Amino acid sequence: MERAFEQGGVARVIADLSVRGIDLAAWAGRWASADPRPELIAFGSHVDEAALSAARDAGFDRVMPNSRFHRELAELVR
Repeated sequence: MERAFEQGGVARVIADLSVRGIDLAAWAGRWASADPRPELIAFGSHVDEAALSAARDAGFDRVMPNSRFHRELAELVR
């Protein structure tokens, strides 16, 4: 990840909100300085509004429930 970050070779960063203990704001802030800046995507349980809101507040570009993420996964990894 470090090399990709330094070389600007990352198009998307995807965060699984079910993984606890991630500092979303720090993570988003770190990628904000990449050139070009990757799209930041977070996904999680539709009932975990706190986690979804935290990702939005942290600056993630797209925040979605698990079901939508899985429907769009093939498109996201192209």
